[in-house]
This record gives sequence, structure tokens and C-alpha cells, in this order.
Amino acid sequence: MVIYTKWARQQTAIMFDNNKNIDGDERTIRSCDACQRTGGLAIQNLVKLVTSLLEEPFMKWGFDFMGLIKPTRRYIRNKYILVATNYVIKWVEVRALKTNIAVVTTNFLYECILIKFRFPLTIVIG
Repeated sequence: MVIYTKWARQQTAIMFDNNKNIDGDERTIRSCDACQRTGGLAIQNLVKLVTSLLEEPFMKWGFDFMGLIKPTRRYIRNKYILVATNYVIKWVEVRALKTNIAVVTTNFLYECILIKFRFPLTIVIG
């Protein structure tokens, strides 16, 4: 704490002294012992970063069901909503469905995604 207060006093003196230039600040920082010390590497720094670069839009889609919803009178049979979202450009395809079985989901995938946007590289189901 003593080093910090010494450093704070030095910085305050530099801020209020209008005659000093940038070189004076640099000399003060280099002479301050607390400014020159660094801690060891944290575990977070040692973890390998994984980047996911998608070259083209429509390569990664996410699917999610919303339901059971309260249908309106006009669409009384539709009880689920299937949402497909593109991860790159945030394009959304939505359809109200009667059931949430695999056949209906596969038809939606074929009609709304594969025919329009070709085969995606990744499909995320949430």
C-alpha cells in the first residue's frame, strides 16, 4: 500500500504540473517499482483460444421449439412454433406447427432451409 500511495502522489504531481511533457511521464513510470512489476500467468491465459470463423452465411443454423402456445381461433390446431436462426447474419425462419415430432421438423428443415440455402455445415438444436 505504501508503494501505491507513493505512485499516486507521483501521478498527481505529474497531472498538475503543466511544464512536464510525455517524456517526464514515461520516466516516472519507468522509475516506479510498482509500475514495473507484473504478476504470474493466470490459468485463463494458458487456455487455448478457439476461433470459429465461418466463411459464408447460412453455414450454421440453430433450431428451437417454442410451445405449447395458446393458439388463436383462426389457427386453433397450431400449438408449437419452430424457429430456425442463422448464426452469421441472424436470418430467421419461423413456422407454426401442429406437433413437435421428428417428421414435421425434418419437413421444415427440408422446405425452409435445404431448398433455399443449401446444406448447412452445422445445425445446433436447443
